[in-house]
Amino acid sequence: MTASLLATLRLTPAQAATLPATTQNRVIRFLLRWEACADALACLEQMSPPPSDAVLLRAQALIGLGRMAEAQQLSHAHLQTHDDPMLYLALAEGALAGGDPEQAQNYLARSLAPLRHLSRMWWVAVRIHLAQGDDAAAQQAIQQLTALTPENPYLSLSMMTLLRTRGDMVTATAYAVAALNADRRDAPLPVEALVELRAFFTATRDRIHLTEVETQLVQRFEQEQAALLADLPHTATPATTRTKQTPATPPALAAHATFLHTVAVTNAERQALLKEVRTIFGFTSLLPGQAEILTCVRRGEHVLAILPTGAGKSLCYQLPAFSDRGVTLVVSPLIALMKDQVDSLPPALRGQALALNSLLDGDELRTALHRVATGQIRLLYAAPERLRQVSFVEMLARAGVARLVIDEAHCVSVWGHDFRPDYLHLRQVHRDLGAPPLLAMTATAPSVVREDIERQLLGGAGAMRVLVGDAFRANLHLRAYRVRDDDARNALLLRLLRSVQGSGIVYARSRRRCEELATTLRQAGFAAAHYHAGIDNRTEVQDRFMRNELQVIVATVAFGMGINKGDIRFIVHDGLPASLESYYQEIGRAGRDGKPAHCLLIYADHDEATLTRLASRSALTSTTLRALYQRVRQQLGERTAGPVPLQALQSAIGDEIAARVGLSVLEEVGLLRRGYDCPRTVTVQRPRQLRGQEDAGFLAFARRSGLDAQPVITAPFVALAAATGLTPAELEQWLLVWQEARYLAVRYDGRDPYLELLSPPAQAAERLEQLLRNRAALEQQRASDIARYARATGCRHGFLADYLGGARRTRCAVCDNCGAAFALAPDPSAHAADADLLVLLQALQEQTWGRRNLVRLLRGDPEASARAQASSFYGALRTRSERGLEQMLASVQADGLVQTRDLEHGGVVLELTRRGVKQMQDLQRAGRR
Repeated sequence: MTASLLATLRLTPAQAATLPATTQNRVIRFLLRWEACADALACLEQMSPPPSDAVLLRAQALIGLGRMAEAQQLSHAHLQTHDDPMLYLALAEGALAGGDPEQAQNYLARSLAPLRHLSRMWWVAVRIHLAQGDDAAAQQAIQQLTALTPENPYLSLSMMTLLRTRGDMVTATAYAVAALNADRRDAPLPVEALVELRAFFTATRDRIHLTEVETQLVQRFEQEQAALLADLPHTATPATTRTKQTPATPPALAAHATFLHTVAVTNAERQALLKEVRTIFGFTSLLPGQAEILTCVRRGEHVLAILPTGAGKSLCYQLPAFSDRGVTLVVSPLIALMKDQVDSLPPALRGQALALNSLLDGDELRTALHRVATGQIRLLYAAPERLRQVSFVEMLARAGVARLVIDEAHCVSVWGHDFRPDYLHLRQVHRDLGAPPLLAMTATAPSVVREDIERQLLGGAGAMRVLVGDAFRANLHLRAYRVRDDDARNALLLRLLRSVQGSGIVYARSRRRCEELATTLRQAGFAAAHYHAGIDNRTEVQDRFMRNELQVIVATVAFGMGINKGDIRFIVHDGLPASLESYYQEIGRAGRDGKPAHCLLIYADHDEATLTRLASRSALTSTTLRALYQRVRQQLGERTAGPVPLQALQSAIGDEIAARVGLSVLEEVGLLRRGYDCPRTVTVQRPRQLRGQEDAGFLAFARRSGLDAQPVITAPFVALAAATGLTPAELEQWLLVWQEARYLAVRYDGRDPYLELLSPPAQAAERLEQLLRNRAALEQQRASDIARYARATGCRHGFLADYLGGARRTRCAVCDNCGAAFALAPDPSAHAADADLLVLLQALQEQTWGRRNLVRLLRGDPEASARAQASSFYGALRTRSERGLEQMLASVQADGLVQTRDLEHGGVVLELTRRGVKQMQDLQRAGRR
């Protein structure tokens, strides 16, 4: 800012004093708002008579200049004869800024009652309480603000401040973005709120939102300055002076994060790694970043590695697994991915690797566990649900886990885009395994999610060595296309697919849309099929795609994870994906062979609202969570703890995934605690007669369980634990010990979550509602961020790098905004409006149709009647959407070209009017010309 903002208005303090009173007030407040406090004070000193609120304005100017003592002296003299709650509020903010929250609280107390209706006052109260370390009082102030105005930017700012103080930067960011979106959606944010957001996004190194805030501040300043100039008694236009700017390039990474290329690897370390990888895997070189990660792993550090898809993450734990002693445990969320990882190992190593998924049970499982316990397995893959079994974790601890690897580590974060609640249990598992070195890996973790991963796994940021690879893949050509409606979307999709070569994936939002688009593409001549979780032939469709028998798979996000096809040449998103992380992960499946691939996004302005609406539909509600909690209580009966079958909870909340997530929410609120899963029933068999020389604990167990009188017992596990005086977890651990001592053999049947009801915390209902609001804020942030990417005018690869916290990039030369060339094919099937209208009228001239059947006929719907499929106009408007054709029918009916006719049996059909016949004939003649 220049030395004098007043000078840019071509005013001196004396001139400002001659302005009309209302204009004086506008000038002073403009100067204060934009931190020109010295200018404001100089003007106030010249004004006679002073403004009615001169004391407040002078106090604000003095506080802004850091002259708090003078502001207090002035204010206290005034307050002896005047009750001015706004002045007390200004003094409270000044004391808070000066580092005296106790004095700030005293001032605030004098303004609390008269300003109870003012949202801004509660925001100040929240900040004061947090500065005093009183989290509960801050939460109460937020509840008051929520009751006052639920949709208010000061509420978002208050939640941002509260959660930042608690260390939950992920949720704090969601509220910061909510406040920023309010500026775009509702009334403009106060400048002080934008300044607060600027400070927050600078602290979190959020370059995308920081840039937007800076832009809004500059635009707001210029608008306010221009409006003020228009009312001043001169016409000269001064040079614009902008508000203070943050650095143009804030630090790219958190202090403890490191770009991979900056990790120091000695020549000896590099040569040793090359020798090992050549000996074990037959590779002659390492991919970029692998040596750096492997070096940190071999040094025994806890490592969080962020690598793009296809960068060779698996070798970073496979090499140490087959080089070091002990078991390397890899937690992976996908059965198919685990199997593929084992199958892709060199034949000599496959016998030392094992994938334990939820499908493995019975004798096969016992054999597998025996191989682990006896040291035959070096690399063990397991689903996170498997680690809910205390005996499994105990067995691993005895075998000696050399390293715990967490694949798709963003699942650990409650706010990660693919959250899996069983991942939250990994912190306990890590401790129970003896806290071996951690290696967490993902391709999609923005900086705040990284910090949350560290917090969830090891208790806080800075606990892990965070290694960040470059997110840029130069062979991925990124483009986004804005369309008007579904008809334009369909037509553009056909043009795009005619413009690219090879095979690829079209991602659609719903199962119905997948099937609809696949039909349209097949009718247009493409070898296409749909894929979603609701079809039975998923394996067949996937295999056909892998064999290049299909050019296009139209799929929901259920398709693609674990697919190892290097020559995918294009990824098309039909509408905005769920989040930027999802988008980056999905486009990462293209071009893994290093050759160019096209990533094309088609979006409409309403897509952002659609995403938010869909998220709110599928979100948990307080009603369903209360029903889940009551179901847990019903299942436990008089007990306070015990196993509860997931199947019994599903009817209360929807499905198994919702039940798992719901339990994690109730646990976070403090209503229950979930431990290791508990067996339903157990069969215990002793192989021989007891000789009395066994372990004393085992002999006591045998007497209490009846095993001393009979060789085999089968019982409900909880009942057996109670009969023997042990907790279920203790009994399972002892049974493992005794089985290893060959005292007995154990067989379990089924497992259920073990839940313990806790005394409800104070204000549990309010905490639950707040937690749900937090989740809603995050969903809204995800939608707004992917919409920001679609609307972006700068480098798209740079946008992704800014979001993911990678190396900054301002130009990539391979995206539409950087001028990358892309020849969009002409659309031979695209119809002008008149041509579409002619087809519709001709179809009705051929014979009458009901509205629904006519739409199916024109779109070529395979479910249309045989009579419709026999029409010469079947599929003639296949590029038009169902909604578009219905709108077209409504339009021609309103124009009098088509009318309805009631049939004798009660049906209704559409038919041409005389006007419609004439219009058809005119269009035919125009076409012949």
